[in-house]
Amino acid sequence: MLSQIAAQNENEKDTITIFINTKKIAQYIFKPGETTTTFPIKKAAAKNIKQIELQVKGPITSNVLYAGTLEIAENNILSIAETKDKPGHFNIVNATFNKLFLSGKKVPLYLMLNPANPMMMIPSKRIFLGNLIMK
Repeated sequence: MLSQIAAQNENEKDTITIFINTKKIAQYIFKPGETTTTFPIKKAAAKNIKQIELQVKGPITSNVLYAGTLEIAENNILSIAETKDKPGHFNIVNATFNKLFLSGKKVPLYLMLNPANPMMMIPSKRIFLGNLIMK
């Protein structure tokens, strides 16, 4: 029984799905530890951006001990908490982010995992997801 659960967890992959204005644009498999991951988005897909949604699914977000926050850019220009009742789901509705994204610069994305209960004595984790870039 335990070996089946362990095998199932090994086979599960973390995926990152990107939506623009609720339309699925891309889906990528996330590899922990990668430092050069890039998520290219075509300019045609980003016309009239109102919102960008990022969905991170898999073992990385399935741990109920942690609550996730999406950090955008090296200097942390924006932090977005995950949507209530949807672990790993982030809605990005921000003019500063849109301007940076549409400029064609790499936008680094980090997943910050903090204890869901501040009274718990477990360490926080900051995971590099990849660079979002307009092509």
